[in-house]
Amino acid sequence: METAGVLIQKSLNMNITDATKHALLCGESHCEFYENKAVSVAVNLWPGHKSGGYDMNFIVSDD
Repeated sequence: METAGVLIQKSLNMNITDATKHALLCGESHCEFYENKAVSVAVNLWPGHKSGGYDMNFIVSDD
């Protein structure tokens, strides 16, 4: 969580939102837009994985 907060602070000069924190903590996909930037949490489920595993990507990008 701390790393995501630092990335948003350094790239957008703002604090991480509660919605983005929630997505990261709960393993949910989420996207927010700020001017010409996008903050995304992308969750990719592993099909057929016995313990319900997934990959999670946190991305700050130009829109």
